[in-house]
Amino acid sequence: MNAISSDTLGSLRIRQPQNGYRFSIDPLLLAHQLAPRSGERILDLGTGCGIIALLLALKNPEARILAVEIQPDLASLARQNVSLNGMDCSIQVLETDMRLLDQARIRGPVDSIAINPPYYKLKSGRMNPQDEKAVARHEIHLTLKEWILTAKRLLKTGGRLHVVFPADRSAELLHAMSQNNITPKRLRSVHSLPHTPARLVLVEGILAAGSGIHLPPPLFLYKAPGLYTPEVLDILSPGDPLPTEGPDVQGA
Repeated sequence: MNAISSDTLGSLRIRQPQNGYRFSIDPLLLAHQLAPRSGERILDLGTGCGIIALLLALKNPEARILAVEIQPDLASLARQNVSLNGMDCSIQVLETDMRLLDQARIRGPVDSIAINPPYYKLKSGRMNPQDEKAVARHEIHLTLKEWILTAKRLLKTGGRLHVVFPADRSAELLHAMSQNNITPKRLRSVHSLPHTPARLVLVEGILAAGSGIHLPPPLFLYKAPGLYTPEVLDILSPGDPLPTEGPDVQGA
């Protein structure tokens, strides 16, 4: 494994690769959209260093979160981060290929699934020479169809899928969800600045739900170049007062 850095995000302490795959703002935006309830069973698929699971447990320590990661070094870091933040009662880390999971292995269907999946098709874009980044960014081990099928298999009827995905692949995402009986119910676009095109979409779908989708106002990251909006400052400082500057989160 590469050298490890010890970072902070609000009240969280996080160990992650210093030069390898580091979490970006994208999973933070996704976790911000979820409101975990006490006793709710949540799957964090492709947890990396555990950032989404940590943020959800910070919101509600009474939620029960299973964080799944296929890469051994990242799974080890996720376990360290869970213990470092005293969240062993809320989060369990499972090192496995999510495609191998079934309801029996996770003790029944779950209420919610959160996923920050690979964004790029295998032969599109520039492949990162560092394996951890390549697996996180490109559909090397996991395609869109495969993780949608995984979500369908593991969600309870009425369970919710939460995903952050590139805006330019949103039609593909919504089509795949609908084809697998996961009805898109909420879509929020994410823009760098108010005058720029959407970069990401935050999508929530419900298994076996009726039609109808809610389109909340867009999320803008910056109010001016280099100046975060108040909403994003809140996202970047979970559990703490607003910082004067954003934390060091590196793009994935």
